[in-house]
Amino acid sequence: MTAEPVVNSGDFTARMDADGWICDIAFSGIQILDAIYAVPRELDWETPPTTATIGELSGGNALTARFEAQTPGARVRWTVAIRTIGDGLEIRFEATCDSPVDLKRFGLVLLHTETTKIAGISSDTRPIPAIWPARIAPGPLFSQARELNLHTAQGIVHIGFDSPTETEDHRNWSDPGWKTYFPPLCEGNVHLDPHDPIEYTITLKGHRASGPSPHLTHPRPGHRAEASVAVGGGFLNRPKLGTQVFSFSNEEGDVVAGYGLDFVLVRTHIATAIGQLELAYAFGERYRARVDFQVLVPPNASSADVMAVARVAADASDRVTVQPFGQQELATTRALMGVFGDSAGGSALYYAELNRAPHLDQLGTVVFGAASQVHQGGTAWMLRTPPVMDRQIEDARRQYPGARIGLMPLVMTSLTRARDGRDADPRYDTPIAAGWLAGVLYGTAGADEVSVLRATGPAGLETEGSPTPAGALLQSHMRPDARIVPIATEGRVLALATDDGRSRKLTVANADRKPVRVAIREPSGLFPETLELAAWQVETFSSDGFG
Repeated sequence: MTAEPVVNSGDFTARMDADGWICDIAFSGIQILDAIYAVPRELDWETPPTTATIGELSGGNALTARFEAQTPGARVRWTVAIRTIGDGLEIRFEATCDSPVDLKRFGLVLLHTETTKIAGISSDTRPIPAIWPARIAPGPLFSQARELNLHTAQGIVHIGFDSPTETEDHRNWSDPGWKTYFPPLCEGNVHLDPHDPIEYTITLKGHRASGPSPHLTHPRPGHRAEASVAVGGGFLNRPKLGTQVFSFSNEEGDVVAGYGLDFVLVRTHIATAIGQLELAYAFGERYRARVDFQVLVPPNASSADVMAVARVAADASDRVTVQPFGQQELATTRALMGVFGDSAGGSALYYAELNRAPHLDQLGTVVFGAASQVHQGGTAWMLRTPPVMDRQIEDARRQYPGARIGLMPLVMTSLTRARDGRDADPRYDTPIAAGWLAGVLYGTAGADEVSVLRATGPAGLETEGSPTPAGALLQSHMRPDARIVPIATEGRVLALATDDGRSRKLTVANADRKPVRVAIREPSGLFPETLELAAWQVETFSSDGFG
């Protein structure tokens, strides 16, 4: 494996991974940032696929990554470079394009996670140090800040920006922590022009507490990592499971019946809802599946349109979920609650929209969606999102005590593309998808209902009549009597354990491109004590033999 290059400067160390992200930034041996990176966000918030080329300059004192991406309006090129400056670090971003284009976001991003060892954070706009909040914050934590100060046991790190920033709680979007962006979203879209490239700079400077300087080391790039999986006793809640259907075909029906799913999810805009409702009703009757129908209602929808859908839905669906974003949708939800015995509300997209929406009283079910790749630049970062879903569920239960909590839809890459069936990321056809789903099924065990992927197609449980890697994982673990067994993981691994009273199954997935040795602790000794996994490798074991 090619070593990932490392930069050392005074008390700072950092490395650049194969995706061009500056990772594991540490000060005096304490990790202070998970990553600094840049990705363009299109006007519909999609993140385009990128290619990266990594270069090392000046004998290890500077690293640079060059990127390209095709957006709907232009081909975009940018560089991210890190170099030593005195005893600190400087990160510089430059971007250009082949024709003018507008983007939602484009600049440097700092990723802060709970694994970083900081005692507090402050800024020039909020000078009193605070800790990261346990509750998922609906709004920005820091706005218009030009300096962040990270307080550690070894001293203070000052991060300076050459333009205003904002820091958001990105657990709203299933990210494993908080992100600092610049320029901030409140400044509007980012305009990129071939004749006017954009540039941003970050500087990191440290003031170490008194005492001897620790000996600084950085993990050897490409070296086999260590991880562990501990299988506990007892059982967790098992949510009702469903999947999304689009065409109401026999192939989709065979998957619903063959996988023993509890319900099917149908999502549609209010303009097409009546026709879709009638098809969904017939599909549910044919395959004995409960239909959960999500109506996406825009702010300009008339009450007459809403009630026309409501009248048809009263006979055609077991439950209707209205996706509110503002006062008009809130009124729509309350109108529908007078029609249905089991009405639900929530977010058509992510937990962020639910977290920021007006509180909806008296709802029996509250739903929101999740897509792991939405803000990520690489597979390793995407695979860190499943455990965050458990935090979202806990947060939703605090806001809506007594309500059922549903994650639907839940996809690996893009909710926008999943909405119309265009989600065809090639990783769905690899073990990566199975490892991701193992983590998701465990991470969402606290929910009441979860809709995963779609029934058929490239992003489905089956394609061309055969199970996909994710579909095979679901078949293996979610047998009719199977219950989810508590586990605890350490390191970059995802895991799922289930027990149906006759056998116990354990899936362990390497969530990183580095090989890993996993120590497995299980009281009855049903599984191997150690496991060697290559990059993205997934292994499933059964108490009655190797799976």
